[in-house]
Formats: sequence, C-alpha cells, structure tokens
Amino acid sequence: MKQPPQYSEAAASQLYNQAISKWGEVPQLMMAMEESAELIQAVSKLLRNKAGAENHLAEEMADVTIMLEQVILILERRGISDIRSQIAKERENKLQRLAERLSQ
Repeated sequence: MKQPPQYSEAAASQLYNQAISKWGEVPQLMMAMEESAELIQAVSKLLRNKAGAENHLAEEMADVTIMLEQVILILERRGISDIRSQIAKERENKLQRLAERLSQ
C-alpha cells in the first residue's frame, strides 16, 4: 500500500489557505462546525462500543484538527494576529485549573 505524502507545517498551512481562498471563510467555518459535530458522534459511537469506532474517531479528530487550523487562519486574516498566543494562554490557564482540581 502506498504511503500518503507527509506534509510539513508550512505545506499544510499553504493547503489550508488555498482551501479558504477557494471555498471562502464562511463555508469553511460552517465546515468546522460540521466536522465538530461528526467528532461528537464518533465519541458517542466509541462510548457505545461500536465496531470500528476507534478508527472513525481518529479520522474525525484529524478532520477537526485541520478545520481548527483553518479557523485560526481565518481569524488571523480578520486581524486577530495574536490568536495563536491567545489560544496558548487559554490552554495554559485550563491546564493549570485541571492541575489544581487534580490536587484537591
């Protein structure tokens, strides 16, 4: 079986930008919503022990990851140039909160 190409972050980012340019910001944001909903369904199938649920979950997680990167690029295009640092800050805050809850 032929291995798919490995995309660098720069190559992936170029693809994301091409997708946004071709299909538009609003359709890509709607696609992000759809992929998020599909992830919810995949988690539900995993909890119900459906056959093949793990593979399906991995596929949907990949789709959501790709769409989240496109959402970030859309926000950057809209002038929110520090969105990545905002996300990193929020991630750290949430990890800190989790650590605090776990230590109680």
